[in-house]
Order: sequence, then C-alpha cells, then structure tokens
Amino acid sequence: MKINNKLWEKMFLSFKKKIIISENEIINDLLKARFILLEYKKCKNFFEK
Repeated sequence: MKINNKLWEKMFLSFKKKIIISENEIINDLLKARFILLEYKKCKNFFEK
C-alpha cells in the first residue's frame, strides 16, 4: 500500500497543531490555577488577621 505523502503531511501537521493547542491550554489552566491559589491565600490571610 502506497501512502500519499501530501495527505500524510497534512494529517501530521494538523495533529501537531492539536498538540500545540492542548499544550497551550494546559499552560493557561496552570496559570489560572496559580492565580486562584494566590487570590485564595490573600483572602485567607485577610480573614485570619
């Protein structure tokens, strides 16, 4: 079976894009989580005073 190289390339590139997008989403989620934690700590400190 001969694989069509152009098709294969397209598939690979779109797959690569999806991976990059999901990596960015993970990074964004981590940044959001970190921000929420910092806000939570501020509130906690504020109420403990």
